[in-house]
Amino acid sequence: MEPFSEPERPGLTGGPCHEPLHLPCPDDRKFQAVERVRDAFRNRFDMVELDGVRVAFPHGWGLVRASNTRPALTLRFEADSEAGLAEICALLGGKTAEILQDLRV
Repeated sequence: MEPFSEPERPGLTGGPCHEPLHLPCPDDRKFQAVERVRDAFRNRFDMVELDGVRVAFPHGWGLVRASNTRPALTLRFEADSEAGLAEICALLGGKTAEILQDLRV
């Protein structure tokens, strides 16, 4: 019998990751905010739109999704280096904050 091993995590860098961020956002605006994030990055990066929007950057990824348990957006980031992580946080996190401000959240 072969030993159990850690399953592969396709698409994950295995590098540095950021603790999930929870940005307050009223329930009636969460999905609109996620759609605006999607639209902001759609023509520049590949993305997966399952349960939010996961944007693939050259050195990692960032996810923005509507929380199911609280009036908030949940953001997660992972990259292959600390510098890449900082860049993804600044790009995706910054754009999300800008969108929330535009929605007057």
